[in-house]
Amino acid sequence: MHTSQILKEALAKLTRKFPENFELSIVLFSISVERLMKQHLYEIDAMLVLDKNNNTKHLVKFRKLYNKIQNENFKEQLELLTKNRENFRTLGFDELIKRYDAFFGLNEERKIALKRLTNLRNNIVHYFQYYIDEVEEGLFILNEIIPFLRELTTEVSDSEKYDDLFNRDIIKKLQRLANKLTKIKNNKLHQKIIKGECLVCGLELTEEDIKSLESFYNPLKHSGT
Repeated sequence: MHTSQILKEALAKLTRKFPENFELSIVLFSISVERLMKQHLYEIDAMLVLDKNNNTKHLVKFRKLYNKIQNENFKEQLELLTKNRENFRTLGFDELIKRYDAFFGLNEERKIALKRLTNLRNNIVHYFQYYIDEVEEGLFILNEIIPFLRELTTEVSDSEKYDDLFNRDIIKKLQRLANKLTKIKNNKLHQKIIKGECLVCGLELTEEDIKSLESFYNPLKHSGT
């Protein structure tokens, strides 16, 4: 599956009935980021996406001396190694960030954002109990991860496959979701809930508070964006 299809699905999951499929969209965004970063490195040199624990000497020989190999059996073994990807370990995400930074430069804010993304993804994939602040993390995806993804799609050799992803319709949906989440984040009652000052600590809700909850949270969970 091409990365453009994964990213397309991530955008669809994010913008349809948020936050119903939000966690799945986080996983898909994380996969898209990792694959695009690796592709960008790979297109400079295939060796750059390999984990340092690989024995790369035979790969270097294969790349530089392949045409000089006389032993057909050895040549077949090398060809088989390149086809069977399970023989190679690609970079883990932490090492990928370091290597990508070495070649293309990443500011500290972006490094922190990428580590935050992979932590979110790991919580979803590896743990059955975890907490995600859908408002805060939704804004994080919208304001930090999606802009980086848009940059990455322009850096790879098949960038034309991403041309239609961020069309006018999807941009409007993303903007509407960002506006909605920002409004909720700035709502004082929401801030109380996040801080544990409401419900958990026994703070009595007024009728106005209840209406505010219904107004802000119900449309978020039950209507498309």
